[in-house]
Amino acid sequence: MPAPPPSLRPLHYAQPTARHSKAGVISIICGHIAVFSLFFLLVLSIAPAFRSAMTHTVGSVIIAIFSSAVLLGLLTGIVGLLVPRRKRGMAIAGCVLNGLGLLVILGIIAVLRSLHS
Repeated sequence: MPAPPPSLRPLHYAQPTARHSKAGVISIICGHIAVFSLFFLLVLSIAPAFRSAMTHTVGSVIIAIFSSAVLLGLLTGIVGLLVPRRKRGMAIAGCVLNGLGLLVILGIIAVLRSLHS
Protein backbone atom coordinates (compact mmCIF):
# COMPACT_ATOMS: atom_id res chain seq x y z
CA MET A 1 0.00 0.00 0.00
CA PRO A 2 1.47 3.42 -0.92
CA ALA A 3 2.21 6.03 1.75
CA PRO A 4 -0.50 8.66 2.23
CA PRO A 5 0.19 12.17 0.93
CA PRO A 6 1.96 14.52 3.40
CA SER A 7 -1.24 16.45 4.10
CA LEU A 8 -2.98 13.30 5.43
CA ARG A 9 -0.21 12.07 7.70
CA PRO A 10 -0.70 12.31 11.46
CA LEU A 11 0.50 15.48 13.13
CA HIS A 12 4.02 15.52 14.51
CA TYR A 13 3.16 17.31 17.74
CA ALA A 14 0.90 16.46 20.64
CA GLN A 15 -2.54 18.00 20.63
CA PRO A 16 -3.44 20.15 23.65
CA THR A 17 -5.71 18.56 26.19
CA ALA A 18 -9.14 20.04 26.76
CA ARG A 19 -8.09 22.11 29.75
CA HIS A 20 -6.56 25.54 30.18
CA SER A 21 -3.34 25.76 32.14
CA LYS A 22 -3.85 26.70 35.78
CA ALA A 23 -1.21 29.39 35.45
CA GLY A 24 -3.21 30.98 32.63
CA VAL A 25 -6.36 31.00 34.74
CA ILE A 26 -4.46 32.57 37.65
CA SER A 27 -3.07 35.16 35.24
CA ILE A 28 -6.51 36.23 34.03
CA ILE A 29 -7.81 36.37 37.62
CA CYS A 30 -4.88 38.59 38.62
CA GLY A 31 -5.64 40.81 35.64
CA HIS A 32 -9.23 41.20 36.79
CA ILE A 33 -8.10 41.99 40.35
CA ALA A 34 -5.78 44.65 38.93
CA VAL A 35 -8.55 46.21 36.84
CA PHE A 36 -10.97 46.28 39.78
CA SER A 37 -8.36 47.78 42.14
CA LEU A 38 -7.51 50.49 39.60
CA PHE A 39 -11.21 51.24 39.13
CA PHE A 40 -11.66 51.36 42.92
CA LEU A 41 -8.72 53.76 43.23
CA LEU A 42 -10.17 56.05 40.55
CA VAL A 43 -13.60 56.05 42.19
CA LEU A 44 -12.12 56.87 45.58
CA SER A 45 -9.99 59.69 44.23
CA ILE A 46 -12.55 61.29 41.89
CA ALA A 47 -15.96 60.90 43.55
CA PRO A 48 -16.64 63.68 46.08
CA ALA A 49 -18.60 61.34 48.35
CA PHE A 50 -15.55 59.12 48.85
CA ARG A 51 -12.84 61.78 49.13
CA SER A 52 -12.89 61.67 52.93
CA ALA A 53 -12.24 57.90 52.81
CA MET A 54 -9.26 58.34 50.50
CA THR A 55 -6.15 58.77 52.61
CA HIS A 56 -2.49 58.35 51.70
CA THR A 57 -2.42 54.92 53.35
CA VAL A 58 -5.51 53.66 51.53
CA GLY A 59 -4.13 54.87 48.20
CA SER A 60 -0.78 53.22 48.87
CA VAL A 61 -2.43 49.90 49.75
CA ILE A 62 -4.55 49.96 46.59
CA ILE A 63 -1.51 50.79 44.44
CA ALA A 64 0.40 47.93 46.11
CA ILE A 65 -2.46 45.51 45.38
CA PHE A 66 -2.62 46.71 41.79
CA SER A 67 1.14 46.43 41.23
CA SER A 68 1.48 43.00 42.84
CA ALA A 69 -1.53 41.64 40.95
CA VAL A 70 -0.10 42.89 37.64
CA LEU A 71 3.36 41.44 38.26
CA LEU A 72 2.02 38.10 39.51
CA GLY A 73 -0.42 37.93 36.60
CA LEU A 74 2.28 38.68 34.06
CA LEU A 75 4.60 36.03 35.47
CA THR A 76 1.91 33.36 35.67
CA GLY A 77 0.75 34.26 32.17
CA ILE A 78 4.23 33.63 30.82
CA VAL A 79 4.37 30.34 32.72
CA GLY A 80 0.95 29.44 31.31
CA LEU A 81 2.26 29.97 27.80
CA LEU A 82 5.13 27.58 28.41
CA VAL A 83 3.11 24.66 29.85
CA PRO A 84 2.96 21.88 27.23
CA ARG A 85 -0.27 20.23 26.05
CA ARG A 86 -2.61 22.86 27.48
CA LYS A 87 -4.79 25.50 25.90
CA ARG A 88 -3.14 28.91 25.91
CA GLY A 89 -6.08 31.26 25.43
CA MET A 90 -6.41 32.29 29.06
CA ALA A 91 -2.64 32.72 29.38
CA ILE A 92 -2.56 34.99 26.32
CA ALA A 93 -5.50 37.05 27.60
CA GLY A 94 -3.86 37.30 31.02
CA CYS A 95 -0.56 38.42 29.51
CA VAL A 96 -2.30 41.09 27.44
CA LEU A 97 -4.40 42.34 30.37
CA ASN A 98 -1.47 42.41 32.77
CA GLY A 99 0.81 43.92 30.12
CA LEU A 100 -1.64 46.81 29.79
CA GLY A 101 -1.59 47.11 33.57
CA LEU A 102 2.18 47.31 33.48
CA LEU A 103 1.92 50.12 30.93
CA VAL A 104 -0.46 51.93 33.31
CA ILE A 105 2.05 51.57 36.14
CA LEU A 106 4.84 52.94 33.94
CA GLY A 107 2.58 55.81 32.86
CA ILE A 108 1.78 56.70 36.47
CA ILE A 109 5.48 56.67 37.32
CA ALA A 110 6.26 58.91 34.33
CA VAL A 111 3.54 61.39 35.29
CA LEU A 112 4.67 61.51 38.91
CA ARG A 113 8.30 62.04 37.88
CA SER A 114 7.32 64.92 35.60
CA LEU A 115 5.29 66.55 38.38
CA HIS A 116 8.18 66.42 40.85
CA SER A 117 10.86 67.77 38.54
